[in-house]
Amino acid sequence: MARPDAPRIIDYQKLMELLQVKDFRDVQDLSRAWVTNGVASQNHFRESRWTESITVGTEGFVKATQEKLGMKGKGREILGSNGSYQLREAQTAYNGNFDLGNSDLRSENTYF
Repeated sequence: MARPDAPRIIDYQKLMELLQVKDFRDVQDLSRAWVTNGVASQNHFRESRWTESITVGTEGFVKATQEKLGMKGKGREILGSNGSYQLREAQTAYNGNFDLGNSDLRSENTYF
């Protein structure tokens, strides 16, 4: 981890308060322990809220992030409840209609 006073998105002072630790090294130790335990456990699965979201946090944080994105934030969905929210791209159905655009891509259409 970087220095606790370096510019970043994470408020390390607040994080230390929430974790009830007094030293930044304790945050690093906790983080290492969580990763070690996670790797050692057999519960290896991907959580979509962390891997498919633009941002995750409190409702206020997610709304503020959406506003800061300006036009790029428009049309994105805020999902969640009970203090855990996420900003995500709207899910659209995959449309495999390539008939016109790929009509010239045939096996006899080769350049050899």
